[in-house]
Amino acid sequence: MKMLMLNEQGKSSFITMDEICLIIPTKNGPEFVTEQGKFRFPQTASQLNTQFERFGYLQVDRNAIVNLNKATYYDPEDRKIYLDAELSDGQKLWATVSAANASKLKYLIRESNETFAEYKAIAG
Repeated sequence: MKMLMLNEQGKSSFITMDEICLIIPTKNGPEFVTEQGKFRFPQTASQLNTQFERFGYLQVDRNAIVNLNKATYYDPEDRKIYLDAELSDGQKLWATVSAANASKLKYLIRESNETFAEYKAIAG
């Protein structure tokens, strides 16, 4: 299994479980030591966004990085992005979008008024 990690210089690297020789718990999260050096998980929103944006993710708000491949609708009025996914209790997944990032989502799928009404009903 490959894991997306940061090397000692903060650059993206994929390492496999087999490459890990030692895991050292630290106050900044675990360090994974391999023969190629030390690696760590991305932790801040900025680090996560940098690592995942190449795979279609976008930080839409301070608290949310969204997989745009799962985005089905963007509601500009409420500034919410809806995803093609459900929680185990049947609730649709959505995230709020900051005003600064709203313009990045205008290209998203536009759906019929009927679908829009369904999303509005789900969102409450």
